[in-house]
Amino acid sequence: MIDALIVGGGLAGCVISHKLLSEGKSIYVIDKSSLSSSSKVAAGIYNPIAGKYFSLSWSAEEVWSDLELFYQRLEKKLGQNFLFPLPINRILSNEDQNLKWNKRKIQSRYKPFLAAENAVLPNYINTNKFGHISIKQSGYLSVENFITHSLSYFHSKASFLDDFFDFNSLIINPKSIEYKGLKARRIIICTGYLAAKSDLFSFLPFTPMKGEILLIKNDIQLKQIFTKACFILPQNGGKIKVGSTYNWQEINEDITEYAKDYLLAKVKDLLNHEPSLEDQFAGIRPSVKDRRPLIGQHPKYSNVLLFNGLGSKGVSLAPYLADCLLKLIFDNKRLPQDIDLQRYA
Repeated sequence: MIDALIVGGGLAGCVISHKLLSEGKSIYVIDKSSLSSSSKVAAGIYNPIAGKYFSLSWSAEEVWSDLELFYQRLEKKLGQNFLFPLPINRILSNEDQNLKWNKRKIQSRYKPFLAAENAVLPNYINTNKFGHISIKQSGYLSVENFITHSLSYFHSKASFLDDFFDFNSLIINPKSIEYKGLKARRIIICTGYLAAKSDLFSFLPFTPMKGEILLIKNDIQLKQIFTKACFILPQNGGKIKVGSTYNWQEINEDITEYAKDYLLAKVKDLLNHEPSLEDQFAGIRPSVKDRRPLIGQHPKYSNVLLFNGLGSKGVSLAPYLADCLLKLIFDNKRLPQDIDLQRYA
């Protein structure tokens, strides 16, 4: 009997699978890898300071304590490079932002995440009198590469099935679960916003959100991340990823002219350079009503667990939240209340 059947091979499913393997547990992952997902089009940025109020990310000290080391250990394990630590330079837009930031930056919690002030920005960035902030312990994960090589690794260990998961074939017993001849002690569902379509977790307040990104040519030799109403970050192959949009009305993966025009206008405001469009992508984020993840045990079946709702912060949150879930499973340690799905049970 395996320790955990993992449903979903996106970012969340891969992270929890690696965490279980590092604890000596056996896994089996089921996912239709040809399916699109938010993980495969995600920018993968991890940024400890974000939002219009320059807020520190939720539980930043704990989340960031092992964040880069986790992915770097997996790079060595898989023999691949998919983590790119880079500073994030945020251009301030107005005097109000400047005042808010001057109040934030003197707080002791912010100091570990701040790079040197007054760094000279490259001439292809449109600057202004309001200045900018430079953030460290930041960067991006090539999410698609991470997923691809993780699933390949699980497949090499005979622990991956490339197939749709049929919830109608799931049998839940008090001490185990069964699925098409496979027996496991528990099941962990990591299917993003699609989890809401399962009868098991239809009671949860998912608010799926469509996001679109652009790829443009990296004619300027961009080597850092910059943000101002949009982000730009360098990609392999001479490309720049630009994003992102937030759309709660159209829950599909169709690209739109509106998003393209919106993002091109934002990037033109940030760059002193005419962008050359290469491609456009769309995906659905598994967002939640209160903007907090949904993880934990099903209210009726203790061996049915959810690892979900990571939204746009999945790269930074997933390793820490996976540790929280494993402590719940194996040490019976309660989850933080604001991420425990029991808050909606």
